[in-house]
Amino acid sequence: MLKKLSIAAATALGIVLAGGTAQAQTFDINGTNSWDNLGDSDNEVLTLDIADALGMSGSAINLFGVEWDVTIETFGISWLSEADIQITDTSGNVLFDLDPGTGTTGTDTFVGSESSSFYLPDGLVNVEFYESFDDVGDAIDATFLDTSILTFDAELTETIFTQARTFDISGTNSWDNLGDSDNEVLTLDIADAFGLGSGSAVNLFGVDWDLTIETFGGSWLSEAVILFSDTNGNSLFSLTAGAGNSVPGTETFVDSGSFLTPIFLADGLVNIEFYESFDDVGDAIDATYLDTSTLTFHIESEPADVPEPAFLLGFVLLGGELYRRKRTNKG
Repeated sequence: MLKKLSIAAATALGIVLAGGTAQAQTFDINGTNSWDNLGDSDNEVLTLDIADALGMSGSAINLFGVEWDVTIETFGISWLSEADIQITDTSGNVLFDLDPGTGTTGTDTFVGSESSSFYLPDGLVNVEFYESFDDVGDAIDATFLDTSILTFDAELTETIFTQARTFDISGTNSWDNLGDSDNEVLTLDIADAFGLGSGSAVNLFGVDWDLTIETFGGSWLSEAVILFSDTNGNSLFSLTAGAGNSVPGTETFVDSGSFLTPIFLADGLVNIEFYESFDDVGDAIDATYLDTSTLTFHIESEPADVPEPAFLLGFVLLGGELYRRKRTNKG
């Protein structure tokens, strides 16, 4: 187990406006040590509650970048360039891998920044201090001295709101390999379902699924895949609800996923193709999605633009449209 340090070990040092709704949150990391290679059990890890520093612990945030102003002191033959910092979300996804130092042994101060956008549903990041080259195992190779800080540019998503809408995809079938003309493709008008008006742009933050899959013949549950793409044909992500279930049968799968960076849909539409990763019988249905199978989308929108939540049943939506067709009819 990595050494999990108290959140209090990294002290938030006030709030400075960074332009727009983003704010800069600074954490004092002085006294933190750099021990061994990445992932070693001796390494020190800070969990920073950026949302709490913004005034609302547990809230989702948009993270735009990180800045550092650190003073590193090395021990023995360890080099300044070997003291690294990896920043991940709480699911273990790498956000930033910082190599702030340059040079050989000694003590020096380094200032820099990196920019990239991420969505953090819990407002937390983990920060691991490690050595890119470990000179002495199970020993401290470097330490971060007084006034060493990390600053995160972030905003609470409450400034814009995220809402969810659910689509019933019951009765949809999974036929052949990706792109086959037999495959069924749905076009979901997500913007219209949220009352934003058909054709409006939306930012997609995540998707939940509650799917009951029944396979036929020798087809496996793990072979039924759903591909999500925009109307320009760009693949956005794929979903294999039955992953790991290399058996035929009927099973229900419930889970969810969020995106590190929101997906922008310029026209508020998403195409969904149902296909088989391995096609057991060509030009035949390998699997079907039974009653109560649903997909739920989470988007960003202004509060005034979002009507009360509605459960969107079947293929006639409340003020929206959902088109069912074969791939051959794809426009």
